[in-house]
Amino acid sequence: MALVALLLLILWENGQYSHNPLLQKPGNLVGVGHSSMFKDKAGDWKIVFQAHQSESAIHPRNMFIGTVGFRNINGVDELYIDPDYETPLLYID
Repeated sequence: MALVALLLLILWENGQYSHNPLLQKPGNLVGVGHSSMFKDKAGDWKIVFQAHQSESAIHPRNMFIGTVGFRNINGVDELYIDPDYETPLLYID
């Protein structure tokens, strides 16, 4: 919730962030959406999101995790999502 408030206070003008959409077709992923941000154990901001299986198949959707943060560009802090995302794996003993 704090990140949302920070975005509203710092980045948004007229109720809309000028760099939307932030997460659109990273790499070769399609159908990207339904994301959520969180802090990991090290205190770094991350984003978890889903993407379609392929251009022709939606299900089963895959999950990905990326890093988010702020960059100062020309004196303005801008939110960014690192294009190098991870694909989590579930291990069962």
